[in-house]
Amino acid sequence: MKIAICDDDHMMLEKMFNKICDGFKIHKTVIQTKCYTNGFDFIEDHNKSPFDVIFLDIVMPDINGFDIAEKIRAVSENTYIIFVTTEDTLVYDSFSFQPFDFIPKYHSQNADYFEAKLNSVIQRLADKLNKFKEISLIQPYGETLNVICSDIVLIKSTGNYVEYSIRNRENVRVRAKLDDVEKELEQSVFLRLHKSYIVNMDFISTINYAHLLVTLKDEGKSFIEEK
Repeated sequence: MKIAICDDDHMMLEKMFNKICDGFKIHKTVIQTKCYTNGFDFIEDHNKSPFDVIFLDIVMPDINGFDIAEKIRAVSENTYIIFVTTEDTLVYDSFSFQPFDFIPKYHSQNADYFEAKLNSVIQRLADKLNKFKEISLIQPYGETLNVICSDIVLIKSTGNYVEYSIRNRENVRVRAKLDDVEKELEQSVFLRLHKSYIVNMDFISTINYAHLLVTLKDEGKSFIEEK
């Protein structure tokens, strides 16, 4: 994941860089981070190879954050923009750029607010981006099948194999133990509800606790969770 930090305040830039690197390391998310004090330099690099995430100061001398955001959206709708600024009143003006979040640099009543808010944003980004991580499923004759985690609906243990139920694809069987598969999955995305089943929480429609029945949306599938 490519992350850019753009801020003309060198001390704030260094602070954010250290906090972001440390934060994503805790969540075991691999990142490449680049810092900019000049908005035009960022735009030039972003046009060549778009960043996945940008922490963007709004008030800067060369070009303001909103003008940069407009240029970002002209290149990529998928880049997550997090505005960082001393001007809290600008939050409403930022909505047209579809920001992922807005972080005030200072809080009059809470000196630790910036760090807490930044940690919260990192947590949400890590959770969201881990859903789109690819995993490789080993197939017969040494072939591999790459699958995006967000497309995995259900993983079921069947003897010495596990069977992946994948959106818009036929089921895939892999020789493995469910315990080993579980260790490789992101816990914020997948949940083991039963000794034989792991489910993608985004696909859970309803849970009937009385009958221990879980229904998965859009798939027309359900399974019994035994006591």
